[in-house]
Amino acid sequence: MQNSRPLDIGGEVAFLGATGSGINYPRRPRVSNTVIVHGTSVLGDEYGYACCPRDINGKLAFTGFSKEDGDNFYRMSIVYEDEEIGGRFDEVSEPQVFGGNLVFSARTGELWEVVSFPLE
Repeated sequence: MQNSRPLDIGGEVAFLGATGSGINYPRRPRVSNTVIVHGTSVLGDEYGYACCPRDINGKLAFTGFSKEDGDNFYRMSIVYEDEEIGGRFDEVSEPQVFGGNLVFSARTGELWEVVSFPLE
């Protein structure tokens, strides 16, 4: 899993966790959802897969993967302060901070765009 090591984000520990039950492999739980644990909060359970927690100006950002009705593939979202930024895309890059904005590249179909969100 990406970024599975604990991170200090805003003075609280953040790491990947999992929900689910059953056995896929000997002694390993079957994972139905991965989530982000930040302090005492569990985030991203509404996505099929949450990963890549990042510190953006002392606040948590992560990537969420979700399958919508009728989709044969996962759509990706950047989540910052528990809010999806820019919607759901076929592919996203890791978010960065440029000029006081959270910025990432996103692809829908064959079209790439740069998404920019003011941080304050």
